[in-house]
Order: sequence, then C-alpha cells, then structure tokens
Amino acid sequence: MQCKTIIKGILTASMLSASLMSFSVPSLAKPLTLVQATTQASDQLTQEKITQVIAAIQKAQKEKNVEGVTKFLAPFASAEVTRRSSDVSIVSQLVGKDKLVEYVRLTYELIKSREILEQEVNVNIVEGGQLGIATIRTVKQTTTMDGKEYYSASLDVIHFALIDKSPMIVFFRTQGWVAERPTNRK
Repeated sequence: MQCKTIIKGILTASMLSASLMSFSVPSLAKPLTLVQATTQASDQLTQEKITQVIAAIQKAQKEKNVEGVTKFLAPFASAEVTRRSSDVSIVSQLVGKDKLVEYVRLTYELIKSREILEQEVNVNIVEGGQLGIATIRTVKQTTTMDGKEYYSASLDVIHFALIDKSPMIVFFRTQGWVAERPTNRK
C-alpha cells in the first residue's frame, strides 16, 4: 500500500511532464515538422514508418488507451523520465515493457484532460536504416482528476529499432518541466 502511495505521489508531481508519457504525444496542435523522407528498402526504418507509429501513439493517448500507447515498445525497452518543478526534480528509470505499461496506466488514472498547446516532431534515420531517433518538443495544459491545472513542457528523445521488420521503441528519455497554472486573482 505504501509503495502504491509513493508511486502515485511521484506520478502526481511528474505526470504532467511527459505524459509517454509525454512521449506523451497526444494529438498534434501543429503539423509535424519532419526532415525530408528518403526512399529506402522495406526492411529498413523510414521517417514515414516512425511518423506512423508516433501518430498511432498520439491517437491512443488521446483515448487513454494504454495498450495502444505501449504496443510499439520492445519487450526490453527502457526509459529515463526526469520531471522538474520549481522545488523538486524526480528521475525515474524504467526497465522492461511491463514497468512502462504500469507507468502509463498509473499516469492515466491521475489525468482528467490534456491539451497540446504546441508541438514539434523531428525524425532522423541512422545510416543503414536499422535505427531511428524521434525528438518531440511539447507544451501542454493538463487537468488532474482533483481539478488542478498545470502547464508543462517536455523534450522526448525516442530511439527506434527495426525488430522483426517492425519499428519498435527500444529506449526513450523524457525531460519535463511542470508548473501549476496560476489562478486568477482579483
């Protein structure tokens, strides 16, 4: 019980950064900004394939669909999630798909709504087409189940690898900054 309370406390203080997870990239407020795609063989990663995965994750995030958000995680995927506010910085290391799925599930239990205010996505493919990196910068407004509103900004760097001819996430690093939305004072 105490562990669950600690996890919820950590998530409350942080979930606004990256909701995966701010890899959490719910729906786009602005069109994706991408480097020009090049023609590559079907057994290689392409910017188009990675962009399709990101779009599928964003759609699932909007629906709070844990399975849809996490289905592109490799079984051995890992993450480093850093959340900062004015008085605290929390770093979480998550190893394995099961841990990441639980993280997303607990995060969604705390979030009532989320709105992307601005977002930029860049995708690069490593020569040879076996690895790709997506960089996502997001600014959003989030309301928690208890009615508190927050502004957050995050930088997500997501590493993709071609696994069984499918683009899969093998690692991501999220750095998020969170601040409670000021109330109107008269």
